[in-house]
Amino acid sequence: MIYLDNAATSFPRPACVARAMSDALTQCGANPGRAGHRLALAAGRIVEGCREDLAAMLGETDASRVAFACNATDALNMAIHGVVRTGDHVVTTLLEHNSVLRPLSELSRSGAITLSIVPPDAQGMIRAQDVAQAMTPRTRLVAMTHMSNVLGAAQADAREAVDEDAAEIGEQERQQQTEAREDDRDEYDQEKSTEQRQQRHRDALDQRLFVVLGKLR
Repeated sequence: MIYLDNAATSFPRPACVARAMSDALTQCGANPGRAGHRLALAAGRIVEGCREDLAAMLGETDASRVAFACNATDALNMAIHGVVRTGDHVVTTLLEHNSVLRPLSELSRSGAITLSIVPPDAQGMIRAQDVAQAMTPRTRLVAMTHMSNVLGAAQADAREAVDEDAAEIGEQERQQQTEAREDDRDEYDQEKSTEQRQQRHRDALDQRLFVVLGKLR
């Protein structure tokens, strides 16, 4: 068999995947994290081991930040609804899977977000400048596939441009946060200085009042 649909679903599966699935179906007879008996604990160790391996592969030091989903559609919906807030702007492309386009279109239809959809060119490529032009100061998310499951066209150039823009925006936000913290610190120092002057003034008044009362006695 010559299989040409790997951009949609990889096949055949590697032998190690088939063995792992077989072991799970025949050896793991309990739900992880749901009981304290031997099989449940063993299943839990498998899940946590997988979580740690994924974290190491992704460069994440905290394995608890790795969340499992039922499938890619579920994971994409979790990511979209977890990131996007009311009033945000989102950029996506016409090459996206329905698991991206449908939730974003519904959020746009309901008025929760504004949505820009970038079309591909005649070769099925997304141009980096088109994505950049679609972005606004309110853009919270750029949802873009690396490779279309229909065309098989890799969008490396556009994704690199988006990554560069995101890094630049992230650096700008970090600078703004640093400046805001410095402003807060300066304001606190000014308030503290004002409070100290007021306290010295009250102390001086108390001292003069004490002297006057002493003379009256």
